[in-house]
Amino acid sequence: MWRWLEKGSDSENASPSTSGGGAKRSGGDNRDEGKKKYARAFNPKWLAGREWLQYDSDNNLMFCGDCRIYTTPKHQSNNFVVGTNNFKIESVKDHEFARSHIESQSTKQAKATRVEDSVAVKSLLALKSSQIKKMGLLFRNAHAIAKKGRPYTDFTWMCEVDRMKGLEVGETYTNDYQAKVFVHYIAKEERRKMREKLSKSKFISVMSDGSLDSAVMEEEIVFVRSAREGKVSVDFVGVKSVPKPDAISIADAVNFIMTNEISAEWKSKLVALTTDGAAVMTGAKRGVVTRLRADRPHVLGVHCMSHRLELAFSDALKSSPMARKVEDLLSGLYSLYHKSGVHRASLKKCFGELNMTSLMPTRVGGTRWLPHLHKAVDHFLRGYAAFISHLQKCQQDTTLNDGQKARARGFLRIATDGGILKFCCFMSDVLHQLGSLSKTLQRSGLVLSETHSCMSSTLAVLEKYKSRPGPKLRAVLEEDAYEGIILTATNHDYHANTRGALLDALTHCITARFSDMSSTLLRAMRLLDFQYWPESDPTADFGDEELECLVGHFRPLLESAGVNASLILDQWTALKCQLYKEIFERTWPSINRRCRHNFPDVLDVFDCILSIPATTADCERAFSIMKQVKSDWRSSLKTERLNDLLKVQLSSPDIKDFDPCSAIEIWHADCVRSRRPDFVRQEKNVGLERGTESDSLSESDCKSDEME
Repeated sequence: MWRWLEKGSDSENASPSTSGGGAKRSGGDNRDEGKKKYARAFNPKWLAGREWLQYDSDNNLMFCGDCRIYTTPKHQSNNFVVGTNNFKIESVKDHEFARSHIESQSTKQAKATRVEDSVAVKSLLALKSSQIKKMGLLFRNAHAIAKKGRPYTDFTWMCEVDRMKGLEVGETYTNDYQAKVFVHYIAKEERRKMREKLSKSKFISVMSDGSLDSAVMEEEIVFVRSAREGKVSVDFVGVKSVPKPDAISIADAVNFIMTNEISAEWKSKLVALTTDGAAVMTGAKRGVVTRLRADRPHVLGVHCMSHRLELAFSDALKSSPMARKVEDLLSGLYSLYHKSGVHRASLKKCFGELNMTSLMPTRVGGTRWLPHLHKAVDHFLRGYAAFISHLQKCQQDTTLNDGQKARARGFLRIATDGGILKFCCFMSDVLHQLGSLSKTLQRSGLVLSETHSCMSSTLAVLEKYKSRPGPKLRAVLEEDAYEGIILTATNHDYHANTRGALLDALTHCITARFSDMSSTLLRAMRLLDFQYWPESDPTADFGDEELECLVGHFRPLLESAGVNASLILDQWTALKCQLYKEIFERTWPSINRRCRHNFPDVLDVFDCILSIPATTADCERAFSIMKQVKSDWRSSLKTERLNDLLKVQLSSPDIKDFDPCSAIEIWHADCVRSRRPDFVRQEKNVGLERGTESDSLSESDCKSDEME
């Protein structure tokens, strides 16, 4: 007990028999006192071979950098997480072999390892072939459900059908919940492919549009267009609901989709933003394009060419009373036969009596593109005899009331008017030209330079119609009957002037809507179109001015992409000489295959221009698919699930070409607990049916797997 006596105790009071021991203990106390005065310090040699160990000289603490980032919440109070000044090598070694530290090291290694190189994927490769085949069947079923827009609940009975066919699909992972999981990983694999492809592209452009879904929520959809080595590709990126369709909300939604699905640095590659012509999108001060462009003045804002043509045609029709009469007639006939099964059946009977193919009136209003109106006019002219026959029979039909007879009589009077019919033929000729132009402008890979050439040719045809009518109108212009039906006489000069006025209005409206196509920058983009190239050897300065204009506008973007702008003109001259000396297919992919190694910088400029989209028709087509997927019966579909389904429908291969191996690898690796394709739980209740119990059990097991 002597070691606990205070330092100044009197030795005379000690027992004589213990005096020697007391002297020894006194010496021991002096040694303890010396130890207390010694301060331990961190030894830098401990860092050798220990990358995880770090020393904070300001606070005189050592800690584990890996455990601070990757440890579990229950180990957050560990000394090597918060920091310790217990500078002993034994403490360092104890933490090095601690279970919490080993788990943190494993987590760090797993996050740094590619999914394809992870231990889980390597274990997947060691699976039995029967298990891989089983999961392939399940993933193919899930892919087919998403590709065809079927509900997830179909997955269960599809697996049951596979069992009845003798296919081994197992008892686990065969419920509708797991179908959602499989579709998610299929979509995840498609997103990985898209990110990998876009990471190799130096230039991208964004297409965005909005629409209401079945739940009356504003959805903003985003596509991205890229060009690499002359090959243009368009990819669906994502869809997101916006709380309010204003510029701030839409811009935030587009930025969120692009950042999450592609990269946080997506704006550094941005060339153009293509939208519709709404003021909220194209506003010069606070529009979506202006907000996303920010401090990058080289980013172009492109108004969808298909929308421009639609707006130009709509503006021209407003000035033509005869065109409004034709639209009223077609709309009235559609309403007459669409809402009455009796009239529809009688019309089909008239078609049969005349040995004609049944052509029902189609909707005029509410459609987006010009070919729909052309279809309505075409059906009216081709089925004209049957329509007139049925309207005449309505006058003698005793089952119809006076109001119905009067309505049919009014349609009959307008339809047999010679001026109206000839104007319908004239509109058919005009709509055929505008419809062809509209279809061209809706092509996914359309280039801006093609827009100018197609529009010029269409305007030339319309100008010719002023002096020489189109084929439909020429056939009836000098006739008093059509399809055997006598037409009422009309004022030919008046109708001729009406047709000329509509052609003038169309030419004026189209020219006004596409006025920016004559700008210097857009005219310079015609270098992409080989129609503008000379047939023989070009002059020394051919294309130099246009190329200088393009390089001057996109110089910041080109330099950030690693393009040497000072070499572009020299490479352009050499490229022209080589293209005219060698004979091969003049397409940008083939030119890149043969010449990229010699002229990389000038071909990068053309890739930049090729990446500019001229239309948002891809967004419109995606909205049509979205309304089929998120129908009235599935109006509560969440945004995450909607994105997965649209990604599979729009980006994944067809059912016959789908390979599930990559998606299975990601699914197998993305789980802490091991997957159990062959797991079979014993039935506890004898009276319970096999399928019901296995499905319920497998669903709970699968959910626990996903949560872990």
